[in-house]
Amino acid sequence: MKTLEEALRDINGCSGTLHRRDGDVLKLIESHGVPEHVVTLIERIPKGKGMAGQAWLRRKAITTCDLASDPDDVIQPGARAVEAKAAIALPVMSGGVMHSVVGFAFADGRLFETDFLQTLEALALEVAVY
Repeated sequence: MKTLEEALRDINGCSGTLHRRDGDVLKLIESHGVPEHVVTLIERIPKGKGMAGQAWLRRKAITTCDLASDPDDVIQPGARAVEAKAAIALPVMSGGVMHSVVGFAFADGRLFETDFLQTLEALALEVAVY
C-alpha cells in the first residue's frame, strides 16, 4: 500500500488524484499537487466527465501527452489549469467492478509506453487499496 504522494515520488509525477466510486459519481478521496480551485471542481465527477469519468465509462486508461494543448474535449478546463503536461487516469477494478480512478500527471510531455503503463497500473492498485 502506498500513499498518492509516495506513488508520485516513485514515478516523478507532479500531481495526482484518487477518486472512489460513490453511487453514480466519483468522490475525491485524495489529491496532491492540484490547485485548490481545481480541487473544488473535481470533488464529485459524474460518469463520462473528464479524464476520470471517461476512465470509469470506458473501463480503460485515458491519457494525454499535453493537458494544456490537447484539443480533445475530454480534457476539462480544471485539468488544463494544473501545472502539468502528460496525464493519465487509470480505472481500478476488482471482480469486474470499477471502484476507483487514480490520476497521475507529469511536468513533461510523454507517451505511455507498455512498460511504464504497467508500472502505473500497479501503483494505482497500491494507492487505491479499498
